[in-house]
Amino acid sequence: MDNNNLRVWTWPADDRPHTFLYTRALEAREYCERHVLSGVFPRDDYEESAELTIKFLGGQVKLNLLYLTNLYCLVLCLSVCLSVCLS
Repeated sequence: MDNNNLRVWTWPADDRPHTFLYTRALEAREYCERHVLSGVFPRDDYEESAELTIKFLGGQVKLNLLYLTNLYCLVLCLSVCLSVCLS
């Protein structure tokens, strides 16, 4: 696994910024960023999930090696889900 070459969400071109997926991705990233900044989570794994979502959606968070490994798995799962939904 190449941690420097992980695939993340590709934001659409400027000519079509308000697609359904764009809107939902932006809402999800902003929601997770608010909660990570507040630091209030009912469980620790919620924070990790929020940080991984932010990273996948192109945001900036501090990640350790465990997070990068989990991010890689998340990217694979989301890629499969998106390809099924879009086909």
